[in-house]
Amino acid sequence: RVPERSVSTGWIADRLVDAIDATPRITQRLDTRVTGIATGVHGLEGPLTVTTIDGDDGPYDAVVNALWEGRLAVDAALHLATPATWSHRYRVAVFLRTTRPGTMPNAVIATGPFGDTKNYDGRDLYLSWYDTGLLASGTGLVPPARPDLDDRHAAALADEVIARLGAVLPGVRDLPAITESRQVCGGWVFAAGHGPLDDPAST
Repeated sequence: RVPERSVSTGWIADRLVDAIDATPRITQRLDTRVTGIATGVHGLEGPLTVTTIDGDDGPYDAVVNALWEGRLAVDAALHLATPATWSHRYRVAVFLRTTRPGTMPNAVIATGPFGDTKNYDGRDLYLSWYDTGLLASGTGLVPPARPDLDDRHAAALADEVIARLGAVLPGVRDLPAITESRQVCGGWVFAAGHGPLDDPAST
């Protein structure tokens, strides 16, 4: 058990979007992909242009590279230092809502394969079994291709996560009977290190 108060990141994300929408000085460019930064005669001193698959933006005096899975390739093209080692991982988890409140605790399993549960409010839960939810990993400058996750695959993955967690946490075994809805989703994780979570030699 872990002494934490878990907060739904979906709720936080919605509040962040609301704040951005309410800020007129922020210009949004959505549904595009940044491919690099173009420098002028003064190099990184500016002016700088952001290149995307939909055209260029700029010029700017400064650009913050806050990309996630695409950060290293952009930095490397500008000859900026990269970590000594790194890894890209695409992982998903199960977000489940029950028909009635429960008392399943926040927990982390770290004796071998990594898993965790988060109980946001009694009915909204997060369930993760790392080996099952890890769909792609790589150590190149560019992350591997993101795998497709169709409805059949997502349902089978959710069943396996619940089964693997249920083998360790009895409360998880009761969830299928009281499930109102469930969704499998996730995203990229970038780490300045490498190796699986259950390997003591991981960096």
